[in-house]
Amino acid sequence: MVGFSNPPAGCPNLVLKDVARRIKERGNPHKLAIIAIARCLIIIANAVLKTAGLRWRIGSAS
Repeated sequence: MVGFSNPPAGCPNLVLKDVARRIKERGNPHKLAIIAIARCLIIIANAVLKTAGLRWRIGSAS
């Protein structure tokens, strides 16, 4: 498909990269930065679903 190439694996999200940098500057471990970024991603996903008028569904994808 033309125009639907995957971005490179190292393509950074500057907002999340800044969050990780601030956490590491405080001297916190790398694992804590990963968990904080995962929480940010969940918050973003919830906001996207909320604006689309959708809800999380638990169950099979079928």
